[in-house]
Amino acid sequence: MRTWLDYIAKIHTSAIDLGLQRILPIATHLQLTHFLCPVITVGGTNGKGSVVETLQQIYKAAGYKVAAYTSPHVLCFNERLCVNGVMVADDVWMQAFAVIEAARAGRSISFFEFTTLAALWICQQQKLDILILEVGLGGRLDAVNIVDASVAVITNIDIDHVDWLGDDREKIAIEKAGIFRSKQKVVCGDPDPPHSLLKMAADCEAELFCFNRDYRVQLQESHWNWIGPNKIYSALPVAQLRLQNNATAIMAAELLGLPRSDEVVYHAVRNAKLTGRYEKLKLHCQVIFDVAHNPQATRDLQERFARENVQGRRFAVVGMLRDKDIRASLTPFIATIDVWYVASLQCPRAAEGVEIVTILTENGATTCYNFESVATAFQAALENSSVQDSILVFGSFHTVADAKHSLVGT
Repeated sequence: MRTWLDYIAKIHTSAIDLGLQRILPIATHLQLTHFLCPVITVGGTNGKGSVVETLQQIYKAAGYKVAAYTSPHVLCFNERLCVNGVMVADDVWMQAFAVIEAARAGRSISFFEFTTLAALWICQQQKLDILILEVGLGGRLDAVNIVDASVAVITNIDIDHVDWLGDDREKIAIEKAGIFRSKQKVVCGDPDPPHSLLKMAADCEAELFCFNRDYRVQLQESHWNWIGPNKIYSALPVAQLRLQNNATAIMAAELLGLPRSDEVVYHAVRNAKLTGRYEKLKLHCQVIFDVAHNPQATRDLQERFARENVQGRRFAVVGMLRDKDIRASLTPFIATIDVWYVASLQCPRAAEGVEIVTILTENGATTCYNFESVATAFQAALENSSVQDSILVFGSFHTVADAKHSLVGT
């Protein structure tokens, strides 16, 4: 499996190369653009994985055969495709890789394009009741957009990936809304959707359902209610994932209309969990892992972490990619974090730890330590923390992955 992944990564000159012109002929040849089952495509800046996970839990609990394709992975490539919540095995992936390798006939395609084709091929071999696809980057030119969805979801719109999508919400929304189809049912989880998104929905005559307009969350003392156009789900549990993402997934499921009981939604919300999404681990102190890596996600993370009842100090282990808005992403934490453990990620796009330390100190952080790797930074945080402290590991999928890998065997 490792040999295949290394090979696929070297086929194309660019790691990120948006466009459908390379992938579409191969997909058409292999008949991967149309599925007999309903398809939900999930795009947006943050929360895509959480919406996919909630949907997967809904359909799994209802007894449907459901496949979910997501990216990137945190610990293992196989995380990217699950059938009924179970990761697809290496031998199945390698069979799919061989099919795509033969079909591409020497044409250069990116790693994401190759693996997306492989995932779609695997899904075509299954007798699925429902397929859920997560957009990799953007939407309009993303590889999963070769498939026409029954329902499209946009979780929210914020600034990220500016080199590819644009530098403001209106431009980014145009790319995200590229997954819309004519007269399609669309869910938007952004409480303040950009005008360009609303216009694109209107132009294609989509039936648009917006958060806080057509469906909303009613928070109670220890539970919450989902209130939609023609339905209310009461006394839902407050679990790991953000309620806004749970609510958006429920709206999408309502629109798709596959039969299920009310109890299914309760169990789905309770059981929906994702690696690196406010994931708590109790060691000698509390550790929280979160892949938040852009300003909107880190603002939400800071608010949630600040509400934690921490008797001791709050530590942060952080590493980020240099193409992210590091200053805007970290500034909200200055008054919350007592000690920073900063690391350089081990990947080509990584920001140097010293750059991050400079940004932190310029914005008022007083205690910052710089490390060559996430593993050493995380180990130092663990060694210097007491039972009453809390450690937040965040800033990138790479940061969470490296920290969690360093725990193997401990």
